[in-house]
Amino acid sequence: MKQEFNWAMDQVKLPPEAEERILRALEEQKAGKAPRRSRRTWKTAVAAVAAAVLMTGTAFAAAYQAGVLDIFFRGDTSSLESYRTIQSTEDENYRLTVDSLRDGDGLYLYLTVEPKTEQAAQVLPDIEWGPGTFSFTPGMTKGWWESEETTDPEAGRSFSIETNLTLKALETLEPITFSANFMAEDCTLQLHIQQSAPTASRSIDREIEVNPLTGETEYWTDVTISSTRFSYTSIQNYSKMDGGRGVADPLIFLKMTDGSILTRSQLGLGPAGFEQILDVEGLPEEKRMDRIIEHFQIVIDPTQVESLIVGGMEFPMDGSDPKEVQIDEALLPFYVEAMDYQDTQGNPGYYLSSMEELCEKLGADYSWDPETKTATGVYRGVTLRLTAGSGTAEIDGTPTPIQEYTRSYQAIQNGNTIAVYPCIFETAWQIDLFRDYVRTIDHVDGQPVAETEWLDWIVIP
Repeated sequence: MKQEFNWAMDQVKLPPEAEERILRALEEQKAGKAPRRSRRTWKTAVAAVAAAVLMTGTAFAAAYQAGVLDIFFRGDTSSLESYRTIQSTEDENYRLTVDSLRDGDGLYLYLTVEPKTEQAAQVLPDIEWGPGTFSFTPGMTKGWWESEETTDPEAGRSFSIETNLTLKALETLEPITFSANFMAEDCTLQLHIQQSAPTASRSIDREIEVNPLTGETEYWTDVTISSTRFSYTSIQNYSKMDGGRGVADPLIFLKMTDGSILTRSQLGLGPAGFEQILDVEGLPEEKRMDRIIEHFQIVIDPTQVESLIVGGMEFPMDGSDPKEVQIDEALLPFYVEAMDYQDTQGNPGYYLSSMEELCEKLGADYSWDPETKTATGVYRGVTLRLTAGSGTAEIDGTPTPIQEYTRSYQAIQNGNTIAVYPCIFETAWQIDLFRDYVRTIDHVDGQPVAETEWLDWIVIP
């Protein structure tokens, strides 16, 4: 099992929390649990992988049987089954199989490489994987994010790749040639992109408050919603407010035709999307126009999206006039205290959050059993139980380790509640928690020195 930290990392500015999580994943790459996948940020100049995070599988055979939909998305993905294409090619040493899906302006690939000879099996684990290992027709894709899914590299190696189709690709819809540099030159695959699941689009053409935590505004021109993506064109400042509060940008909600509301956490949006800076003349020097692409972790039916809600405005997807709307405060971002505690044996706990405080602000049901020292919360129909002194939670009755990557945590009693590292709340309730921070840069002996002050948890329901 091998994890790659991409060459482009030095060119990409990540917030310290993202750096912390990626570095922790690198240190703990032999873990039995895969890191949660978060969104990626690229610049146009970095038309390659921004950061590659190894996702652990249980065995190569199991990974090989998985499909592109299983790798990229959780929940029901049956609506996209008919849009999948599976192809393979081989030379005397390797067999390459690619399971691909086009959705809107996105192309998802799950590929497996199997050795055909004993010598190839011995060489396969040592092949270096980087930006030039796999290639697409020049000019047809822009930016990609690659993750290895391998546990036994001698039996085979598996990768997932997500990339964006260029305007040229979307206009011509010509097949895209895909190849691997360790295989014979004639071993190529033609990825057909003519077929795509339905999308929904509308114009916005107004200033939008995209983040209620910072008051940041942008001018949006249009939005597009597909089964797996949300993208929009905006005019924004080159420099944005520093700190952890940018994780709520943009704060969007999808109102479905059945009346339900999907939040950005339920959709699986992380703290940053793909940014393609557009070359537009006539903008002020401090402004830029971007095409932002956000990736869902669930599959939706865009024809069932009644409206987009952002910045206190509801935009019907049928193109009718927008109107002001009030969102339930329990669905808006809020803060919970990041606490340091010691249990009765003096064991420390860092950056914990109170289950009672979190439930109160989420509007979740909460109860405390003083005899068993167990806290119970029910949110979005999911019951979570935490017992003081235990490193295992119960989610709808199923024992679940309180664990992020390979780091395990223990629930600690704090009065009539439980304090715990909040990764278990993300697992159980599909909410996002990020540490807010303030970063300052001083100069010591003429060299910049950055210092980060970590603050409370930002909760995005």
